[in-house]
Amino acid sequence: MGTWSASIFGNDTSLDTKDEFFERYNQGEEPEDIKKDLLLDIDDEDRFNVMFALAQCMWEVGQLDEPFLSDIEKVIESKEDLAVLEELGADKSFIKQRTAHLEKFLKKSASKKKSRKRGLLRLFLLKVNTEMVR
Repeated sequence: MGTWSASIFGNDTSLDTKDEFFERYNQGEEPEDIKKDLLLDIDDEDRFNVMFALAQCMWEVGQLDEPFLSDIEKVIESKEDLAVLEELGADKSFIKQRTAHLEKFLKKSASKKKSRKRGLLRLFLLKVNTEMVR
């Protein structure tokens, strides 16, 4: 895993999760289906990065449900993710920054976000499909 910052999307795994989520979302898949699929096959080292990235994505599209948010809160409060980061060699400064980013995310996620519109690609594909049927 390549890490360059303590932010939610500050590593390769989180960015890959975000990219796949929005690619599939913009193609019309339901956020809950994408989340379930992406959570199926993750290893212990990456699971929290995937969870946090998915929670952020779900919030951005107005679909962060209470059970998933509760799971995220439990992980953050238990500091399980920070223990994994320490095992991977994160120093105290990084842990402090990561804690601040996660606390900020929790505070932000408590507010409802208006649903993000699906991407222009989906609209284009719908238009092309409609024209092909004619």
